[in-house]
Amino acid sequence: MYVDLDHTLIRTDLLWESLLAVARQTPWVLWMVPLWLANGKARLKHELAMRAKIDVATLPYCEEVLTGIRRAKASGKRVVLATAAAEPLARRIAAHLGLFDAVLATRATNLKGLGKLSAIQADARGDDFEYWGDSASDLPLFAAAAAATVVRPSTRLRRLALDIAPSVHIIDRRSSPLVTWLKAIRVHQWVKNVLLLLPLLASHQVFNLHLLGLGLLSFVLFSLLASGNYLLNDLLDLPSDRLHPWKRGRALASGAISIPAALCVAIAMLTSAAALTAAFAPPRFWLWLAGYFALTNLYSIRLKQMLLLDVMVLSSLYTIRIMAGGDITGIELSEWLLAFSMFLFTSLAFAKRFIELKETLTTSDAQLSGRAYQHKDLEMVRVIGPVSGYIAVLVIALYINSPATLTLYPHPRFLWLICALLAYWITRIWFLANRGEMHHDPIVFALRDVNSYVVGALAVAAAVAATI
Repeated sequence: MYVDLDHTLIRTDLLWESLLAVARQTPWVLWMVPLWLANGKARLKHELAMRAKIDVATLPYCEEVLTGIRRAKASGKRVVLATAAAEPLARRIAAHLGLFDAVLATRATNLKGLGKLSAIQADARGDDFEYWGDSASDLPLFAAAAAATVVRPSTRLRRLALDIAPSVHIIDRRSSPLVTWLKAIRVHQWVKNVLLLLPLLASHQVFNLHLLGLGLLSFVLFSLLASGNYLLNDLLDLPSDRLHPWKRGRALASGAISIPAALCVAIAMLTSAAALTAAFAPPRFWLWLAGYFALTNLYSIRLKQMLLLDVMVLSSLYTIRIMAGGDITGIELSEWLLAFSMFLFTSLAFAKRFIELKETLTTSDAQLSGRAYQHKDLEMVRVIGPVSGYIAVLVIALYINSPATLTLYPHPRFLWLICALLAYWITRIWFLANRGEMHHDPIVFALRDVNSYVVGALAVAAAVAATI
């Protein structure tokens, strides 16, 4: 029994994994990639494999294939890993699994298609063989094999495989591509970009169609930019995501989306954001998009590993949206709004860290993977987070008593209900976080929480009552 590696035994491609690992670890050698490729794909794979530090234990293995291998071993079959991947990486994976009797992999020539078939036939010495693969290059092997299994094929490959080998077995556990991509680009996170419209709401100019159009344009631009950036960040975070209890299920970490596809979509979304900005947005809006892009990538590369600074950056990303919304519409932001935003989102950022600490760390000396937080920091985070939220409530209380309030709200006493509602919501967030009953991201939790919608509706009603 011969088993392919890329997209068969594992749900990813080791060439792209190696290239990405080198880009993260030693980016200064990337200029040599074209030179290696000019000497053949086998040379490129070997050079990258020798430099890439990949934890083979965390790669997304296909459980159906592992089950098939174990069943074959139990029946007495000789099982061989046959792959076009570089031999050093293939042998590391074989050693980690301990399931293979031999390894056929790329050395001086790329072991793919007819080349792989020749190597398998030589290794089998005329005996019938079984082959498991996933790509169109495997069609000659499916045709020559006594038994064949195609793993997660495309519609076209399924048809071609069945045409040449009608008895071929299909393993197809693909999820809906649309749902997978919507999760990967974090469509649900677009709700955060509603903050770009907050200056319009706060200044009571939401019915100004010109300004509303600019606000909606900024929403689209930030959404495209954020989604493209999420994909880039997931590529950078692959090693740490695969060690995380729930992030390992993300589309890229789990292999549901390929690395080149994610790169292409990320570039397309970022390019679209740039083109739309150049065509329709004021020139200065470039600065907000560029600043947001730079800060989010600095966060992914380095700042998220720095104690407290990571939380401050997360909270500032929310405030940046509000400031960008005010700038594109020309609405001057009050210090009250900015102060409220800073403290509220600091509280929510700490809540996110608190949930990660509570769910993933069990020993007193343990440290959160890819972060600077330890289990012993749990109590500090538990204190600082709620206090920041209550300061946001205090900011609203002080604003209600300020002279500026009367210019927008003839009946400001109704605004006290917002203070009570916000205090309730923040307290509930932290109670649920402490009980382990909340999604890791408080914003995502709020989108699925009926109580949050009720609190929001009552807050809007209080603001309207204060206005009329």
